[in-house]
Amino acid sequence: MDVETTGLDRSKDEIIELGMVAFDFDTAGKIRRVIDVFSELRQPSTPISDKITRLTGITDEMVAGK
Repeated sequence: MDVETTGLDRSKDEIIELGMVAFDFDTAGKIRRVIDVFSELRQPSTPISDKITRLTGITDEMVAGK
């Protein structure tokens, strides 16, 4: 699971991307195969800062309307 947010303050910052990968693994913990992939973007209530865009690669244009 991977979560991208607009910052680190849980009282004001928002999730802008959620990504997950379902997979099988063996007894040694080695991934054997990827079963499914999920990735969704979400438009926050305020613009994404330049700092967060540089860190995540996610822009306001990418999340518009999501």
